[in-house]
Amino acid sequence: MRLKMVCLKYFTFLLNLIFLVVGLLLLASGTVLQVVYTNYLSYLGEELNLPLVLLLSGIVISILAWLGCWGSFREEPTITCVYTGLLTVIFSLEVVIGLVAYHAKESLKSWFEERLIVGMENFQKSGFGGVTETWNVVQHELRCCGVQDYRDWENTVLLQRASVPDSCCLSDVVGCGTGILNLSPDQASARIHTIGCISPLYRMFEENNMYMFTLITILFSIQIFAIIFAICFGNTVKKGMEHV
Repeated sequence: MRLKMVCLKYFTFLLNLIFLVVGLLLLASGTVLQVVYTNYLSYLGEELNLPLVLLLSGIVISILAWLGCWGSFREEPTITCVYTGLLTVIFSLEVVIGLVAYHAKESLKSWFEERLIVGMENFQKSGFGGVTETWNVVQHELRCCGVQDYRDWENTVLLQRASVPDSCCLSDVVGCGTGILNLSPDQASARIHTIGCISPLYRMFEENNMYMFTLITILFSIQIFAIIFAICFGNTVKKGMEHV
């Protein structure tokens, strides 16, 4: 009985130590995004504050992991029971959120496209330097222009010069995007990338789906094992106390 409890104790402690590391990493990521990259994420709007989501997730996971480590190390059945209940609730919420997100993926796509368009409207405006640089990087690296196509830039401040950003151009030449909107599609395609960025972005997401699926599967598996070990450990501790 004692050997079983010791094994369960250290397995539970180890799993929660992994959780603690994950929580601290999320806290660090959220802090870095908030302090350094917040301007680059402003195109997502106020509906999704990614740094805040990461910070809150990191805090919750860290506190939960600390409870699990403390309960297993001190062999406290009450703390272990509270930890198990909280972890089960959080795991259930994650599953529900995942299912809702999966069934609402078309709505999420529409929302993402709308945010990109809003970002375009803020291109080169004062206070939106991060948005401007983000669009330049995306268009240059993915060899695209606009959301659906290059004419999306007609709805921005660049329309005054009938221009698109230089990051749309086939060659890195300053001012190469000037006057593009006055050209015919064939003439424009000789100077810039005319396809929109939404398709390359979705393609990039799809190419990384396997990595995301693997990561989520690993995290879910760790949580399931943590719940199972915590239940077994709590029951073993209670039985041990009853025999004292």
